[in-house]
Amino acid sequence: MEIRSSERMFWKRKLKVKATDLADTIMAESVEKPFSDVPRLDLTPESKSAYDAKTRLYQFASVMLAVMNEEQNNANYIAVREQLERRFFPETYQQGANMLHEVRSAMRDLSQLLQPNEEKKHLVWAQKWLSTIGLEEGNPVTLHLFAIRWCDHFIAINESIKKNRQAVEIV
Repeated sequence: MEIRSSERMFWKRKLKVKATDLADTIMAESVEKPFSDVPRLDLTPESKSAYDAKTRLYQFASVMLAVMNEEQNNANYIAVREQLERRFFPETYQQGANMLHEVRSAMRDLSQLLQPNEEKKHLVWAQKWLSTIGLEEGNPVTLHLFAIRWCDHFIAINESIKKNRQAVEIV
């Protein structure tokens, strides 16, 4: 059986996805859905609330790092980033100014974890992150697992975007 060139073209077609739909999916799967495989932490009700809020912030920051990274290769991801921002931030700048500062700070903090300049900096990074929510953790295994989980979150998002590069066209 001979394959005609028009039949070959079928396999090269890309799925057309609206930036709004992709942003909705990314938010649901990578920001709103909390980590399920984090190390055991002794969270009080107060620290649990702070942990959940900070986790959501850092998950969004991780997504933004990956999406902004993809923008360098695919300008269509600018629309995805803008849609993500619309879903995360309040409507006005005045309402969201503090949150914007927090996201930028979280992005810088995650960048230090993802590109460390010292070998065991991830343990200090995890200990500092947890101390900001009132949790003093000294177990190196717990700290290591906690830091690695953040690296895995970013890598999963980044790899997912890269794999979809050939299959998805953002419209």
